[in-house]
Amino acid sequence: MRSVTSIDRVNLTALFQGAIETIGDPPYIEKGFVYSSTNNTPTINDSSVKVEGSGIGTYETKVSNLIFGKTYYVRAYAINENVITYSEDIVSFDILGTTPIVSVGVVDGINLSSLTANLNGY
Repeated sequence: MRSVTSIDRVNLTALFQGAIETIGDPPYIEKGFVYSSTNNTPTINDSSVKVEGSGIGTYETKVSNLIFGKTYYVRAYAINENVITYSEDIVSFDILGTTPIVSVGVVDGINLSSLTANLNGY
């Protein structure tokens, strides 16, 4: 597992990045990421996303539908002949933020003949 970047707390997405260093013997037939907000060592039984491609090198995928207010744990995986190998590194990240504070300001510019007013807020 390399990293999690481009965490978007508005659209609830993140970019997972991993790498295959050796293809294995026999070669792997599937690669991707597993992630969880409840299990700090996620497995294929948690949420997973498969990434297309083969060979060695880096790979990445954008994950969506994350849940605001959660901390996630992610690791890469590869499968060959029904054996699942997980990355030793587990990356954690959160989809946390702050709630906006909204206030009403002074009401001015009241015009009773045109029934208008200026409402101010911040």
